[in-house]
Amino acid sequence: MVRYSKKEYWEERYSKETEPFDWYQRWSSLKESLSEYLDFSFQVLYIGCGTSKLPEDMLEEGFTSITCIDQCENLISALQEKHQDKESLTFQCMDAQSLEFEDSQFDCVIDKATLDSVCCGETAHEETKKLLEEVVRTLKPGGIYIVVSYAEPKYRDTYLKQHPWEVIVHQVEKSALSSTGALVVDDEEQPNVHYVYVCKKPQET
Repeated sequence: MVRYSKKEYWEERYSKETEPFDWYQRWSSLKESLSEYLDFSFQVLYIGCGTSKLPEDMLEEGFTSITCIDQCENLISALQEKHQDKESLTFQCMDAQSLEFEDSQFDCVIDKATLDSVCCGETAHEETKKLLEEVVRTLKPGGIYIVVSYAEPKYRDTYLKQHPWEVIVHQVEKSALSSTGALVVDDEEQPNVHYVYVCKKPQET
């Protein structure tokens, strides 16, 4: 059996899947929960962007600066070409665990399933530590890290509460149909919600 690294897996996947796809939730479902924390003038970083339409939807909503990163080179090249007419929306090939940005550069970092993906690996503890340290480093004092996850707090607090930020949790109902068109089942093991973690970095660090 052929074993792929995470990067190889996503490169292979995005070489075949080029249509827009949003993990978990679209912007239209998230904005009600997030509007009180966000400002249109924010410098926003979206990590692990994939083919998500979230940055486009946020631009249409009124946001003025969104930087998207993903480690898949071919994907980023395609997105750069597709959105070359949008000055407020930029795409860079980059690993979220080793961000090439200055300290305190962003007002907001958005993570929709990236932390979940890292938590599923064999070296989850080490990789999660790197990811969150980079998020903290590149956030401005008072900035926010927004994590959209399938995992309830008892599974994500282990990682998120290692840092001295305030964590507020929202629940957003899953749509009746998933992105693949399959019915979403509500049961004790898979509750019919996604969890939105709003992590506020202290004003003074």
